[in-house]
Amino acid sequence: MLPAPPVTLHVVAGTTFEATFALTEDGNPVDLTGATARFEIAPVQSTGVAWTGAPYVTIPAPATGVITVSIPPSETHLFRSRNLRWEWMLKVTFADETVLAVAAGLLTVQPELTPA
Repeated sequence: MLPAPPVTLHVVAGTTFEATFALTEDGNPVDLTGATARFEIAPVQSTGVAWTGAPYVTIPAPATGVITVSIPPSETHLFRSRNLRWEWMLKVTFADETVLAVAAGLLTVQPELTPA
């Protein structure tokens, strides 16, 4: 399975961020039975992971190859105070302990507006 081309994702700090990824190989869904997934972000050109959203990543129906990421406002609120440009990566650990980076790209953060 080849990783998808880089994708830029956008989040407004302090709001729920949701994304769905459908993993396929040769046009067929990748069976994710027994797999786990992690959504990691780090500031652009950083050497380490700044945030891992493991609790916010689910594989609702493993045979469909679909992974969902749903990050609550309490977490996205933290992104604005650190950096406005991030890199993200979605990693899957399969049942046989193989770890693959299946998607990645840039994550831009729009600061939340505060009432005057």
